Amino acid sequence: MSLPSPSKPAPPPPWLWNGDEPRVATVFQPIVDLLSGEVLGHEVLSRGLGPVESPNELFNRARVEGFTYELERACWTAAVRRIATLPEAQRRGPFFFNVSPDVLSDERFGGASTLELLRQHGLSPQQLVLEITERSTFEDTEQLRMLARRYAEQGFGIALDDFGAGHSGLVTLVNSAPQFIKLDQALVRDIHRHSYQQHLVKSLVAFAASVNATLIAEGVET
Repeated sequence: MSLPSPSKPAPPPPWLWNGDEPRVATVFQPIVDLLSGEVLGHEVLSRGLGPVESPNELFNRARVEGFTYELERACWTAAVRRIATLPEAQRRGPFFFNVSPDVLSDERFGGASTLELLRQHGLSPQQLVLEITERSTFEDTEQLRMLARRYAEQGFGIALDDFGAGHSGLVTLVNSAPQFIKLDQALVRDIHRHSYQQHLVKSLVAFAASVNATLIAEGVET
């Protein structure tokens, strides 16, 4: 009896890729030192080019249709191409990329193709920071430790995003050993009104300094 041949993965839909062109636009949000006004890096954000533009709708549709990896590849490709067009002084980075656990552990992302994409556009891993979000953590902490070490050895920076938003933040923090810790805005917003938040963040500032990590506060509006 002959075995069925393995099915080929479905091609990405036209709302996501148009041939070799990702249907995604890249924008940058600066990360600023509030004491000096110096721009320390940029967060990379993605928007759909239509018919789906909202990032939440974009990722929800990709997840429902089974194209999460293809969407993140589109975001990654569009961003790398956009960064390559910036003036040299701005191109140095670092640039912060959100990467979901599923994609971070995907061999297609961790293999040579990602490094080759950077090389083709004159970029290096040292210019990029991979953000592991606490909102969708790894169940296998040993896998997280291994992946964080692998990408750090390749030269990528590692950041823990949305710290304080999930249920396993300290476990994720210990196993990812990030160079950047991004506090969820729930810990930052209205901090001037609540002494409990102030004491907690003060402790995190001391911890970050002791492990030579940079603490980034999200949600700073006042």
